[in-house]
Amino acid sequence: MGKAGSRILQCVENGDFLSESLLHDEISDAPAEFYNYVEKIESFTQHHDGCVRESAAFALGLIGDARAIDSLIKLLEDESLTDESFKDGSWEARVESAHALAKIGGQKARNAISNLIESHDNSVFVKELIRAMYTLREQFDE
Repeated sequence: MGKAGSRILQCVENGDFLSESLLHDEISDAPAEFYNYVEKIESFTQHHDGCVRESAAFALGLIGDARAIDSLIKLLEDESLTDESFKDGSWEARVESAHALAKIGGQKARNAISNLIESHDNSVFVKELIRAMYTLREQFDE
C-alpha cells in the first residue's frame, strides 16, 4: 500500500473530515491508484461509527468506481440511520451516500435515490436526495 493510500485509509478509518481536503486532493491527483482501495473503503460503510461511514461514502464518491454502488445503496437505504442520529454522524452518512451515488452515476444509483424520494417523508433527507438527483440529471443531460 502506498503512502497516499495509507493516509486515505487512515482518514476514512478515523472518520476524519478535518482531512476532507486531503482525501479530495490525494484521490484527485492519482485516481487510478485508489481503485485498489475500493473494497477496503467499502467495508467502512458498515462501521459502527457514523462519522467513519460518512467518510467512507465521501471517499467512494471521489474515487467514482461503480463497484461501490451496492455498498453505497445499502448505506443509503439503512433506515436505522435517521435524522435523530444526527449527532453521531449516522444520518449524514446516508446523505453522503446519496451524493457519492450521484457522483458515480448510472441507472442503478438513480433508481435507488428516486425510490427513496418517493417513499420517504423526512423533508431534510428528501431535500438532500433531490440535490443528488439533480447531479445525476445533469450527467444524463450532457
